[in-house]
Amino acid sequence: MSSATAAARLLGLALVDNSIGEPPAPHGSDFLVRLRRERKATMDGFVRSLFARALPDAQIEALRDSALRMPLDASIALLSYPLPREHWRGIVHTFDRPLAYLVTPRFREQSQHLLAARPASRVEIFENAGHALFVDEAQRFNESMTRWIGALGEA
Repeated sequence: MSSATAAARLLGLALVDNSIGEPPAPHGSDFLVRLRRERKATMDGFVRSLFARALPDAQIEALRDSALRMPLDASIALLSYPLPREHWRGIVHTFDRPLAYLVTPRFREQSQHLLAARPASRVEIFENAGHALFVDEAQRFNESMTRWIGALGEA
């Protein structure tokens, strides 16, 4: 199935706290190097960094251990994007259906570039959330998505 055929089947697209190829580019990281050297400690730090508020250690450990079940090579492959950042910008600019972009402040500037290119896009900044904004601000996230999805059905 071509990407155009797949896109035609969508009513809309919601993107949650990710880079969409707009400037500025996210800062580089040595995450993959650290993942290879000290996998458990690196994954523990990563899981903790997902949340604005500290979760109980038992919950963090369960999430970390779940992530560690994926083989290291598969984890690295998942995070090694074979396409340039601009690829994603091209997709969001040409997507002809409603688009929601729910992000933390680190993607604020990208969201403003998106709105300049696609003024009808729905953008929400979750000021007090970490990357897992749907956990940190679950009620707000769920209400926002419920309203947005409801509007898709009315269009």
